[in-house]
Amino acid sequence: MKIKYNYTPFFKFKANEVASLSMLDDKLKVDLKPFFDIPKKDGMTRCEFEEKVVACRRKADKYLTEFPYIFIDSFDIPDSIGSVGFPNCKVIIDAFSKFEYVPVLGLDRVSDHNSTIYDSKIAGEIVSDTVAVRIQADEFESFPLIKIQLDDLITKGCSVFLNWIFIFDCRVC
Repeated sequence: MKIKYNYTPFFKFKANEVASLSMLDDKLKVDLKPFFDIPKKDGMTRCEFEEKVVACRRKADKYLTEFPYIFIDSFDIPDSIGSVGFPNCKVIIDAFSKFEYVPVLGLDRVSDHNSTIYDSKIAGEIVSDTVAVRIQADEFESFPLIKIQLDDLITKGCSVFLNWIFIFDCRVC
């Protein structure tokens, strides 16, 4: 009987964490879809963030191509690093074009985060037909409060992405 994994491990996109995944058995890699957060650094500048994302792309090319796809999110990066019309997720989109990754939407993001992901998919800058929605514990604990916002997010993107994955970020180790 084939085991169906319904667990997505969360990682910081750091060298040791990425390299360790490459050591897994190939049979496990086929079923595993790791979720990476770009790590923040206190006082990080926009330039440092862009350099970090480029380094993450190099790590992905070296160690992560055997996975069907990976999730990449800039959740921990301060929104102030981005700018109007060029949020943090756009740096990831540009660096990871032509790489099979799943972009991550959220209800608690800057106003142009989600629309940038939709627009980039329409423009062909995102390869994946799959998108993820990261839902925080306080959001799913009070679902009636986010239902309209979530419906709106899905309605805007249902013609853009074919597959939707909902990540319930419980912050539990």
